[in-house]
Amino acid sequence: MKNARLIVFFFAVFFSLLHIKAQNINVVDTASNIQVEDLSFLFDETITKIGADFSREFHSEWDAPVNIAGVSVYVGEKPIPGMGTQIWIKVGERIVYRSVLRPNPEKMKKEVEKALAMTRNYFINYETIQKQLGSQDYSGNGIY
Repeated sequence: MKNARLIVFFFAVFFSLLHIKAQNINVVDTASNIQVEDLSFLFDETITKIGADFSREFHSEWDAPVNIAGVSVYVGEKPIPGMGTQIWIKVGERIVYRSVLRPNPEKMKKEVEKALAMTRNYFINYETIQKQLGSQDYSGNGIY
């Protein structure tokens, strides 16, 4: 009985942390059998201080896309000794931004702005393509 309470407490804390980390989220108590909808996550997979600073700046400026649900955005890096670090941003499995970053705060802000613009453009293009694929030109019964 004590272990069951501990497990319930753990899951309550876990889901409350998910609620804090998720953007654009509609979460209701899962004990009431109400589903979680429209999750958009921003994951930090950085290793170094340069990468963590970039990720923190990116996260503070990031607004999750409104019309696209189930989005997972990853900010990661590959350290390059003596050169800085290679930062990348992935949406799902597709890399939408990649750049070499050195420990310079002014250049980092410019790179964050560039990364935000490229990521937002990816979502705009994605939404446009989805609308085009759903139009009458691409629908039919398969008979010529």
